[in-house]
Amino acid sequence: MQIEIKTLHGNLFVVEDPNYNAATLADALNDTTNRKTVFAIGNIVLNQSAMVP
Repeated sequence: MQIEIKTLHGNLFVVEDPNYNAATLADALNDTTNRKTVFAIGNIVLNQSAMVP
């Protein structure tokens, strides 16, 4: 799967990962921070702070 990674600074990275799984990535990122900061919907990982209340 081709993945686009956009940073807060506006950088865009495109990577290819045949084993990509959004839920697995979200879990790994949350484990690193010891709090729930991101979540997965389908193949998309979203940062909770970027969501509109």
